[in-house]
Amino acid sequence: MKQRAVVAAILGGLVAIFVLVILIIGFGQHDPSPPSLTAEPNPAIPGALLWRDKYGCIVRAAASGATREQVYCPAQSNSVGGVTWLENGGIGYYSYGFQGPELIEIDLATKQERNTGRVITQGGFKGGGGPTGVSSRGEGVSVDGNGDVFRTSGGERTKIAEFDAPNGRVQPVGWSPDGEWILLQYYGRNGDGGELWIVSRDGQTRGTIATGVRNPFGVSWRIEGVGISPALVDAPPTAAPSDTRPAPGSPVPARR
Repeated sequence: MKQRAVVAAILGGLVAIFVLVILIIGFGQHDPSPPSLTAEPNPAIPGALLWRDKYGCIVRAAASGATREQVYCPAQSNSVGGVTWLENGGIGYYSYGFQGPELIEIDLATKQERNTGRVITQGGFKGGGGPTGVSSRGEGVSVDGNGDVFRTSGGERTKIAEFDAPNGRVQPVGWSPDGEWILLQYYGRNGDGGELWIVSRDGQTRGTIATGVRNPFGVSWRIEGVGISPALVDAPPTAAPSDTRPAPGSPVPARR
């Protein structure tokens, strides 16, 4: 009987230590994520998004959260810089070549890829600056180190949301094509990829549209009849190096 009591005491102590460790690990790990739009779709959020999941496959989803589908898995996943809607409503991705991001079109019916020959400027889908860092309404967005979200307009800065996510774990990604919605990315502590959050420009409506996202900045948003964000902008042609050698038979300038 005495031996059983000792064993029970040891087991009880181990359980107590285990619980204490769990409490210590979990202490301060507040989850700031807004409610899931997959669980509770919001029909007020228009358009559709493209992103890459943690496996590198392309996901197409209604921004409202009502539908989503894994539509394509590129064979060379590591070469994909980001995904994008095309102007004709198709989808593609950009792959970094010698001249910059090359636009690859995907035929979802045949699962075939085609290099369009276009070199695009597709790195500006962030809230910090550049043409895609400003909404169609001329507004910007920024997030401070505490997770507070600010909308900027005409030099004025207005706080629209607080997420209690310090250490820069929340960052602005960009705007919806109509300028009414902000896309944010969040990296938690589980290391399972980023989350994509949607927040209305006034901060009143918020939702998590995706988790486990690979490269949250390589996301594309399309609203029928409005456009895509970020817009596909063709990169300026690379100028050939000028040949400053004198033409054959021309006099060579004298050295001074």
